[in-house]
Amino acid sequence: MDCKCTVIVCVLLLSATLIQGFAAPRGSRCKCKSVSKKLNTKKIIKLEVFPTSSKCEVEEYVATMKGSRKIKCVLYSKQVKAILSGKLKNSKDIEVIRHPLVQG
Repeated sequence: MDCKCTVIVCVLLLSATLIQGFAAPRGSRCKCKSVSKKLNTKKIIKLEVFPTSSKCEVEEYVATMKGSRKIKCVLYSKQVKAILSGKLKNSKDIEVIRHPLVQG
């Protein structure tokens, strides 16, 4: 009887550690819920690039606008490409931050 109890307790402890290791899916953890198609490049002061990760499957571009410091999620477009490459006239005034890929 004592041996059966020991085996049951061992099995319960082992199964508890396996269950604790599983991550519950929580859906998309992207920063951008909606994306704007229009972008006024004259009002941008900062453009942040967030790479794809295990939490979000798409690369995200977040622009901070002058004045209100309002952030705006934008699509990758010709304008964003021009800002990132430095070919836009006022692109020197725009701070570009490329966030590194974070594991986990």
